[in-house]
Amino acid sequence: MDKKGILPFFARRYDDPRILKNLFPRLPEDSPKWRAAIEAGEAIGRELMEQARGPIFNLIPATPKTEISGITVRRSVDHIGRNDPCPCGSGSKYKRCCFGKDQQRLQMSTDVAAKGARENEKLREARQKLQAKAAEVNRMKNDMEKLHAEIERREQKAADNAAKPTPAPAAPVDLEVLRDLREKVSTLKSELKERHDERAVLRRELNTTLNEVETLRENQSHAHGSPADHEDNDDHLVLPGPVGGSQPVRLIEFPKKFHHTLGRFPKQIARGTLTLLGRLAAGEPDAFQGVVRLKQRPDTLRARIGIDHRLLFRLETDAIHVIDLIPRQDLERRIKSL
Repeated sequence: MDKKGILPFFARRYDDPRILKNLFPRLPEDSPKWRAAIEAGEAIGRELMEQARGPIFNLIPATPKTEISGITVRRSVDHIGRNDPCPCGSGSKYKRCCFGKDQQRLQMSTDVAAKGARENEKLREARQKLQAKAAEVNRMKNDMEKLHAEIERREQKAADNAAKPTPAPAAPVDLEVLRDLREKVSTLKSELKERHDERAVLRRELNTTLNEVETLRENQSHAHGSPADHEDNDDHLVLPGPVGGSQPVRLIEFPKKFHHTLGRFPKQIARGTLTLLGRLAAGEPDAFQGVVRLKQRPDTLRARIGIDHRLLFRLETDAIHVIDLIPRQDLERRIKSL
């Protein structure tokens, strides 16, 4: 960046007029050019400060601008605006839905281009299908709302005509139109239910694909890691098989000062933890995939938060009792203290 663009900002910020005099030795102070140069520098400085205060991932482009010899720089997730509709089809804004999970996956970008590209393509296709189905459902909902409004309008018109001393001659025609509209509404309701079922299937497929990608990345991490990384595998501490079956709705009970515990971890880990707990409390079957019981304490369950963190909790009849959120390498030591 041009030094004459950013240095005036720091000169004004730290009240050092010598920098300005060295930069513009021939410009008289308080001249139009002098003021224009300072204003331009301050604008650039403010922009840089805002970028520095924001999330660092916002500075990573969706596609690489340069390619280093032998290494392709890629994002593991598509670039989506924070206020854009979430690609999962929930209807919520991206920042309130899958933003945290995608940020976590973004940190785990793989340099295995072939496998990563295939998995990203599968995710992209699954999300596109889900978005298309969500758009179709929204169109059908709008059509049904319009039909309902038309039915109400015609029914009101028929009621007004019936209240008159001499019924309007067009009333029989309106009644026939009303019957047709009601049939259309009934057909739309049936089709809408089918689309909802199809969207639910696509959501499950998307979650399955996400789990496959996470498993692949974890396997790659172990395959390319050091022997110490392999020792951190905690499968020997848990019972085989996930916790399945129909789950009721439960309340979440947090331990004291759990917000301090969350504060020790990156924001995406904290968000992922609270998101998973919300889904577990709602009884979502997909949320219990990967939840297993501890060998030494079968009443205690373990859920993975990304690759390097573990959530410990117990399931009561009407509550989820959160125990702790810990790094993966501390799991064995934490089990001994339960």
